[in-house]
Amino acid sequence: MRIQPLELPIPFEGRVAVLEGAFQVESSKKGPQIREFSASDFPAWTKFGPGILVAPLDAALWLADQKLRGLADVKTLETAIIVTTRIDDTPLAEHHRELLWCAFEVPVFEQLKSWDGTVVARECEVHDGLHVVDREAVFHLYEDELLVTQLATMSIPVVRTRTGWTAELLADHCECGKETPRLRNLAHAKPKVMAAAAGGRY
Repeated sequence: MRIQPLELPIPFEGRVAVLEGAFQVESSKKGPQIREFSASDFPAWTKFGPGILVAPLDAALWLADQKLRGLADVKTLETAIIVTTRIDDTPLAEHHRELLWCAFEVPVFEQLKSWDGTVVARECEVHDGLHVVDREAVFHLYEDELLVTQLATMSIPVVRTRTGWTAELLADHCECGKETPRLRNLAHAKPKVMAAAAGGRY
């Protein structure tokens, strides 16, 4: 599993709790205070008092459910939630965003990881797709399915490999100022798309 620096989508100098995120969590005196916790160690990271929470999708949804049931709360979580998703799992859907907003009323940002845990796309403050980390991956569309070539060194090459997802691949200017390609409307591919794909790569 690759360990990367945590990149926040918005300026922030407070406390950031990372729940099993595989990020570098060294804090500097001038930047945010970042600490990593086990997702199950609720008392420890709530005591830390994060203004931003970085969590895998399943952990974020569990916490939202607990909050709405009145069983848990993070009173300091007033800035943002960064949800990490994986290509081999479930994309962040609109109903997930609605649940998280109902529970915490803070902006939700998605960061997409590849199979080895590398972040390959990040959502910016405009919330109009995930910017591809161009030094890490290149995405393609083939017959409505999203393919990925991972540029970082891995034990097994990842070249135009199926994700099992559909998406929009945007190349236009983003209002945040970045010109990198963006992924939008990520979703699981329909069965007929998957049935046409039995070999692994194109």
